[in-house]
Amino acid sequence: MQVVIRCCKRIMKLSGIFFLIISQMTIDSSAQIIDNPSFEGTPQQNNPPPGWTPCDPQSTPDTEPGFWNVSKLPSDGNSYLTMITRGALGGNRNTTEDCEGHLTGALHTWTNYYYSIDLAKSDSWGFYPLGYSGWLSYANPVLLRIWCANTPCSRDELLSVIGPVENTDWKSYDLSLLPALKDCNYLILEAYYMDSNKYFGNILIDNLKFIGEKEFIIPNIFTPNNDGVNDAFEIQGLQPHSLLIIYNRWGNEIYKSEDYNNKWKAMDCPDGIYYYLFSSPLRNQNRRGFINIIR
Repeated sequence: MQVVIRCCKRIMKLSGIFFLIISQMTIDSSAQIIDNPSFEGTPQQNNPPPGWTPCDPQSTPDTEPGFWNVSKLPSDGNSYLTMITRGALGGNRNTTEDCEGHLTGALHTWTNYYYSIDLAKSDSWGFYPLGYSGWLSYANPVLLRIWCANTPCSRDELLSVIGPVENTDWKSYDLSLLPALKDCNYLILEAYYMDSNKYFGNILIDNLKFIGEKEFIIPNIFTPNNDGVNDAFEIQGLQPHSLLIIYNRWGNEIYKSEDYNNKWKAMDCPDGIYYYLFSSPLRNQNRRGFINIIR
């Protein structure tokens, strides 16, 4: 395991009290690797790659290529995972598929974990079902939902939603996973519908790669005095589309962003104590606290 840490510290003495402000810390390790991240295995229908387990055994993903008219070569290694959604036809009508992988190291709460994953869809996915007059196409795009599970298949928290995945060539997608409720010992990948309509669709999945992690920290002090240091309210491990609301001491909202980008500088706000409400992108967990503005 290799660990690389970058940090920048600033110590301030205010009224006899020392404050340590950590402006950045990134950690790159091999701890949060998932079993069989390249989905290697013998191609076979109704069986996922080794190390991956369906949470719903009635509908099992496949190890491709070579079945259901899917012939695309893998983006990495010799095989990949495919999952489908179903419409209103057949014994498993209106159902989706999922698959769970075990993490070799837990994803801890309020730490941001960065992954990349290769995704595509197949325009040729389909077959001729018995009792159905014609070809049944599964060529529609679907979403990929990623769940945190503390125990097998527990689905404790939805961490990310990607898509709809419409590209037919492999494309790498960046993932930012921030557990807020429980540590994750498993990740569940789930194919899901774009909206309330149930339909036949598919997704191809390969090369889930761990990149690094960053501790999630909301500071309790910053100094917007335009000296070039600590001038903005910077949250470490911030995810895109995070909600931030700032209130004054009377409870009045003075700032709100539904896609905070670490650029609030408290313009026209006098020094003093303010309060914040922070919510992760999927709005599944809130954090509240205070900020001390000192110039």
